[in-house]
Amino acid sequence: MELTTKFLFNLLLRIVKPEIVCDIGSMDGADALRFKRILPASQGLIFEANPYNFAAICQDSVIKEKSILLFNEIVWNENCNKSFYIVKPSDIKGVDEHLRGTSSVFLRNAESEKNRIQLRGVRLDSKISGLGALGNIALWIDVEGASYEVLEGIRGIRDRVKLIHAEVETQMVWKGQKTRSDVLALAESMGYVLLGHGRNKQQHDVVLIDKDLFDSAPKTFKFITFMAFLKALPIKRLFKHFRKTINF
Repeated sequence: MELTTKFLFNLLLRIVKPEIVCDIGSMDGADALRFKRILPASQGLIFEANPYNFAAICQDSVIKEKSILLFNEIVWNENCNKSFYIVKPSDIKGVDEHLRGTSSVFLRNAESEKNRIQLRGVRLDSKISGLGALGNIALWIDVEGASYEVLEGIRGIRDRVKLIHAEVETQMVWKGQKTRSDVLALAESMGYVLLGHGRNKQQHDVVLIDKDLFDSAPKTFKFITFMAFLKALPIKRLFKHFRKTINF
């Protein structure tokens, strides 16, 4: 179902109330702050591999006040040293700002090769277990082609990860990456149900929920998914959908 994934994830957080919320590939910490507003008692974790973005996050006074844990690491499917390719925006403030969030473990073009650095890669299961953090977990994943590998790295804490919001690509953008079909096949094999996805055809977000959790209250989760679907509809489309539903 095509819907507003951010709105749906926010609703799910309020219903499920995970004790830990991870912002993976954060860029600026804004999503982590949103999660803390929704769930003030939760433990927030920010993972940002781009050292320039990470430095800016560390200087954010609001993030410091919220006691969110910060890690300049690559969330991956093994604990290792890993290459990371940085895409830099223009030096002119406000120009090409979107490029701040397009760096990746995967090579996109020859230009990216010039800005390769080495960082520590970590499996999320070993990282969270090592922190001694307890409770259920929600993941917000925005890692430019590496959602599949992030999911591979949660097997040791799979039973605790209840909600996932992940960016996927329907075709290869970065060399060697897994695409949407691969990510969804892995998620299904791990016991997750797809609730919905965003609009963009080449790259969009998907929302996944633990199947056992979904089966415990299917009407509730179907209802809030439908609410996110309605929010995504322009008024004309909403009226057309309403007329079709009541056979008017």
